[in-house]
Amino acid sequence: MKKNVQGIPISDLNISSFINEILDDFNRINNVCVSLTGAHGIINSRKDKDFYNILNSFDYNLPDGQPSVWIAKLKGEKKIQRCFGPFVFKNYACN
Repeated sequence: MKKNVQGIPISDLNISSFINEILDDFNRINNVCVSLTGAHGIINSRKDKDFYNILNSFDYNLPDGQPSVWIAKLKGEKKIQRCFGPFVFKNYACN
């Protein structure tokens, strides 16, 4: 599930659930596009339509910042957590 944060679909995942989901995706399809974006990227996408379109083209936009998590929680998401980029890649590499 994804929550709309300023027009960007933010994946409502935590790092563990993302790793499990992405590994399943790799077994089914060849290419998966992932973005780790925070408030800065979301705000810039509102000013730059090309960047907005790029963020909207990703399979996953993970919240690499607490403000995105707060907004998704205000919109009713319960399980979303910040997905700090280096921790995501470390966890992925260990799997």
